[in-house]
Amino acid sequence: MVPCRLRPFLWNSPKVAVKRIPRQCIEGIVVSTKMQKTVVIEVERTKKHPKYGKTVQYTKKYKIHDPLEECSVGDRVLAHETRHFSKTKYFRFYRKLY
Repeated sequence: MVPCRLRPFLWNSPKVAVKRIPRQCIEGIVVSTKMQKTVVIEVERTKKHPKYGKTVQYTKKYKIHDPLEECSVGDRVLAHETRHFSKTKYFRFYRKLY
């Protein structure tokens, strides 16, 4: 069978379902706004230790694209995954939470 990318007329057909990868959404606190159109957020996750069962907190920092520069340090924001803007920036600012 020929791959669908070689038969573009099938994409408009109602019988062909296009499978999209769901976007990941992250919620975090802004820790840095020192770059132009980029903010750094810190995301906390809790996970049980596999052997001992204790709940452990993990933190990770993500760079997100903020084209209007409306975030400030300490804001809780929501971001969603998108195409790569640079080597390390692949989330886009969605909205402030509170």
